[in-house]
Amino acid sequence: MNEFFKSFLYYSSLLRVKTPRTLEPGAEKDRFVAIQPATDPIYQGVAVNSAIKPEAVGATWYPSPLTREDVDAQVPVVLHFHGGAFVIGEGRDASCAYGANLLTSNTAAKVFAVDYRLSSNPGGQFPAALQDAITAYGYVLRCGITSSRIAISGDSAGANIVVALLRYISQPEQYLPSPGAALLWSPWLDLDSNPRAQDIDHHVFSKTDYLSNAFISWGIQAYLPKSMKISDPYISPMDHPFPSRTPIWIQVGGVEVLHSQSAMFAQSMGKVKGNVVEIHVEPYANHDIFLLGGQSGFDAEASKCAKLAARFLEKSGLRR
Repeated sequence: MNEFFKSFLYYSSLLRVKTPRTLEPGAEKDRFVAIQPATDPIYQGVAVNSAIKPEAVGATWYPSPLTREDVDAQVPVVLHFHGGAFVIGEGRDASCAYGANLLTSNTAAKVFAVDYRLSSNPGGQFPAALQDAITAYGYVLRCGITSSRIAISGDSAGANIVVALLRYISQPEQYLPSPGAALLWSPWLDLDSNPRAQDIDHHVFSKTDYLSNAFISWGIQAYLPKSMKISDPYISPMDHPFPSRTPIWIQVGGVEVLHSQSAMFAQSMGKVKGNVVEIHVEPYANHDIFLLGGQSGFDAEASKCAKLAARFLEKSGLRR
């Protein structure tokens, strides 16, 4: 199965495939929401760009739309950002139903998966995805869910977006409240690893994982604007710890090529006074079983990790 996924990603990289973006409900019907950019000044600093402006963003509720009763009961909400090297994927059922169902089956939360702008499409370079994350987080807050009842979650590149949002919220000039917890699934945290990242095909875990140089290189080239260095903390946060009021839980596969990135990030963030960081290594899993565990033969391991994430959310105060 690794070879199938590796081939799919290789040819997607070769062809530079486009993922159509639409704000129409589609098959998700009333679970899909088109969110307009906020009118209050929540876009500041690095989120302000003369060429890339905040735009409307779509997102899908799982398993059902948020209701007034949910808000009154302060049902926990997991705001999720999908993986795909910033160039493929979506928040709709085709990409996110498996992971969302893992969370809704093991927690009392509703999941809100975001269709952030992809860098494979025009106008999708950084800070487009961060702007969309700010928009989506602000929307959930405006719905009436308090920040302590919101967890932000992301797999692979989506986890990079989560860390960027946490860093953004931690800046002293920001007034967005900190979410109650963060879940990082196989996070991609070091884009600035040339030539290391460019040698994934010869990594010690290259035979047990499906990521490839071609796919990673495409993601880096598409996401990084010419005005920014690849070492910027918002692009490659692994070596740039920061204080965060949000407890962070990390899951990583024991035989995936990004394993060391998660370990190093957990260690550096955990050394910052006041930070709460936990990491779980699933011994024999490859990359992003949250997204693909059902197809890659790691369904049981993905379910186990979802249960561990649920315990972390409860410990962080996001219980029923």
